[in-house]
Amino acid sequence: MVLDWVEACVDRHDISCAPIATKDLEQVRLVDIETLKVVHFPGPDCEYVALSYVWGDVSQNRYGLGDTLNALPKTLEDALSFTKKLGKRYIWIDSLCIDQSDENDKSDQINRMWAIYRGAWITVIALSGTSANAGLSRMSRPEDYAQLRCHIQGKSMISLMPTLSQQIWETAWGSRAWTLQEGLLSPRCLYLSDHQMYFDCSSMQCCESLDDSRSWAHKLTPSCNPTEEGFVTWMLRQAGAGALRIPLDWPSRRLEHWGEKLNLYSYRSMRYNEDAIRAFNGVLQRLETIYPKGFFLGLPVEDFDWALLWRSQWPPVRREGFPTWSWAGWKGPLFFGQPIDVKKTRRIATELEISVAESKRIKRIFAAKGDSAADGEGIRITIQNDPIDVSTQTEPEEPNFQLENYPDAEGGSYLFITAIVLHYPLDFSRPQNRVQQGGEYETFVFRVKDVRCLIRITSTDRYIPGHWLGDRWVIDQQEQSVWTLMLVARDHVQGFILHHLMLIKIQEHSGIAERATVLELLVPLDELDILKEFRPQKRRLVLS
Repeated sequence: MVLDWVEACVDRHDISCAPIATKDLEQVRLVDIETLKVVHFPGPDCEYVALSYVWGDVSQNRYGLGDTLNALPKTLEDALSFTKKLGKRYIWIDSLCIDQSDENDKSDQINRMWAIYRGAWITVIALSGTSANAGLSRMSRPEDYAQLRCHIQGKSMISLMPTLSQQIWETAWGSRAWTLQEGLLSPRCLYLSDHQMYFDCSSMQCCESLDDSRSWAHKLTPSCNPTEEGFVTWMLRQAGAGALRIPLDWPSRRLEHWGEKLNLYSYRSMRYNEDAIRAFNGVLQRLETIYPKGFFLGLPVEDFDWALLWRSQWPPVRREGFPTWSWAGWKGPLFFGQPIDVKKTRRIATELEISVAESKRIKRIFAAKGDSAADGEGIRITIQNDPIDVSTQTEPEEPNFQLENYPDAEGGSYLFITAIVLHYPLDFSRPQNRVQQGGEYETFVFRVKDVRCLIRITSTDRYIPGHWLGDRWVIDQQEQSVWTLMLVARDHVQGFILHHLMLIKIQEHSGIAERATVLELLVPLDELDILKEFRPQKRRLVLS
């Protein structure tokens, strides 16, 4: 059955489902199942299997090039046997093909994750089990859930097996950070669960319990595509996405692609905090095909402004070792910041320049100024007599950044920012809707010179104090408390100008700022003059 699925994929689908051997594979090692030795990647014609599984607390032996395998955990033993059943000679398994005792080798191989999984003939995913000793379903695992059936009044009734999405969300494999990229990056995946097998390629999904021989969707080929868009993109419109199969190659929606994968990743956990970026690195490598300038601390350089506006779905826990402005610095599910239209990321001018410390100098990585943007997209909406625009014409009071004043800047991934900052005592006393702790888009009404404005709390990593009152979460009002709000992006929605703000805390002793939370300020388009009351000012800030 597995070979039939693969054959159908090969015969009917385009290059998006085919493994691609890149030069990065030249430095990769594989296991030769005939000799049980760790060997060099044989060459671009090699069809190898990759394994994705949960390590658990199992201690595994360390292997180097030329070593012979011995005493393998049950899942790994089964994987070698399964590879032989598939008619393949080579398999890639992380614990065997990466020298776990060599940090340099680990780092080098982690940077090749996209190439490794993209180049696999198929990736076998051990969906059931919680450790490397659990064994593979359909091999040594004793658990096997049969498809239930019964007969009622002469008619056969058959139960539905769990969908692949249900299985992923409910298994240990689906909760681990490292496994996400393994499923995302592989052109063909075979999920082995105690219920059934699932085949998931870039263009279709199959399972044991359903006969797809009469399925029109499973018979579509590139020649059926009447449009100029790619086959996978067209297939997505016809039959929907698979479990993890949202295409990653639409440049016009690249911010959405990054954000959706980050959202999936944020639900998952890892053993070591320092792996927060590394376990997502393969996905970032894949996304570099549509983000050619790359990423800094997990944020896309071309869309750095919107990427800074990630927001937590529930109160996060600080992850040390990363700056407060990066999603990597926090544990917990999150949403990504995005404009009203993800294809038009900068419709209104926003003054924002971001630099980082690199090789003992300050290097600019992002800038959006006046009538131009960092990605060359340009500005779509021009506002007359805009106090924000007026403030961009001034010079900051702070002196130019001097790197010697920030000795920890490079190691601490500080951001050197020139931006418009607002100062105002926000009013949270009048909620527009029922306010619940953790609720998205909690909206409050306040007036500035009789102009009705709105403030929305979009993230639960709130620095805004509150307390429970019955079943309501009430914001504690702090009179005369002036907020320092960095303007990150602007947009237009239903007669309002939407200001995306980052609330920052500035440390008195060092002057270095930290992210507190993100907010949205909505001001009527025809009343923008009241923004003068927010005292917009161009400033230089260092964000850690």
